[in-house]
Amino acid sequence: PKLGIEVARLASDETMRKEQDLASARNETDDLERELSLHKARVQELMREVDRKRARQRRLGTAGDAEEELLAERRRQAELQKGLASLREAEETLSSALREEERRTKALEDIMVSVDKEQTMRHEGIADEADPSFH
Repeated sequence: PKLGIEVARLASDETMRKEQDLASARNETDDLERELSLHKARVQELMREVDRKRARQRRLGTAGDAEEELLAERRRQAELQKGLASLREAEETLSSALREEERRTKALEDIMVSVDKEQTMRHEGIADEADPSFH
C-alpha cells in the first residue's frame, strides 16, 4: 500500500475536553500513588527507628570497653557517610531524569489534546501494515 500524508485535523472541543480530563485524572492518580509511597516509606522509617532505639537499649545493658565501642561507632559513621553520598548522587540524577520525563509527558499530552485521535489511530494502523516494527 502507498503511504500518504494527510493534513492533521484539530480535535473537537469535546475530544479536547475529554483528553484534558484524562490528563487531569492521570495527574491525580500519580499524586495519590506518590502520597501512598511517601506514607509507606515514612511508616517503614518509623519502624526502623523503633528497632534502632531498642537495639541501642540492649547495647546499653551490655556495656563493654568505651574506647572499642567508640571506634566501632566511628567506622559505622564512615560507612553511612559513604552510602549517603552515593544516595545523594543517585537522587540528584533521578530528579533530573524525572524533570525531563515530566517535560516530555506534558509535551505529549499537549499534542494528544490538540489532534484528532481517530485520525492518529487510523494512521497508526496504516503504519503498522507498512512496517510492523514501526512502534
